[in-house]
Amino acid sequence: MRSAGSEVGVSQRLRLEWLEATAGIALAGQDKEAAESALNEMLADQLSVNSRAVRGSRHKTVTILRKIWLDVPLHLETLRDEGLRMHPGLDTQHRHALHWGMTLAAYPFWGVVAAQVGRLLRLQGSTAAAQVQRRIRESHGERQTVSRATARVLRSFIDWRAMRDTDAKGVYAQAEPRRIADAQVAAWLVEAMLHAQPGRAIGLNTLLRHPSLFPYRLPHLAASQLAAHSARLEAVRQGLDEDILMLRTESRFADGHGPWGRERG
Repeated sequence: MRSAGSEVGVSQRLRLEWLEATAGIALAGQDKEAAESALNEMLADQLSVNSRAVRGSRHKTVTILRKIWLDVPLHLETLRDEGLRMHPGLDTQHRHALHWGMTLAAYPFWGVVAAQVGRLLRLQGSTAAAQVQRRIRESHGERQTVSRATARVLRSFIDWRAMRDTDAKGVYAQAEPRRIADAQVAAWLVEAMLHAQPGRAIGLNTLLRHPSLFPYRLPHLAASQLAAHSARLEAVRQGLDEDILMLRTESRFADGHGPWGRERG
């Protein structure tokens, strides 16, 4: 049986600057045809150069980028709109977290690979691509699409400087974690991570050290403090000393008022 989030989806290598450009397109409020044209122009000399393939790597990458910041699933519209609202006022480090969070929420497979990498880095200080591949195949099946997607996600992590190559081929080390000092960004990133969780609820201590967030060092905030920064987060005390953070039920439905919100009849 395949695990939750077994749909791969994110099958192409993603460069951080492509996500930054896509967020810029969303902020500019371009219509969908103009956005499609802008993304294709951006990638024209990087992917599927001189190719006439209908669904080549450029087309697939544009589709992925659109789902992360433009044509997001309905339940992620409020998360996306809040991310875009914060984006212009943030430094590069915190914008990095926005792109990671939206990719994680739109494509849970990104988080599946990140979680395996994060666990191995925590245990060993380094991780080998072969180890990650083996663990992903155990949960997602012996499929070529899974192996290829895992390899491309790992290379994306390198591009994003979430981890770095070592002298040993196929072995990666942890890059210096980025400190998230902005409490609102931390709460937003927590919310994004919860969207990728099957139960959409998790204990605070587990959440703040979740391996899928391995590129970041989150501030030590109480569950109530995180929830205070997002109307879509709810903090619940379980037992004597465990706080649980969860997504409020209404947060699964977007208000449709953002620059890319869907019209509903």
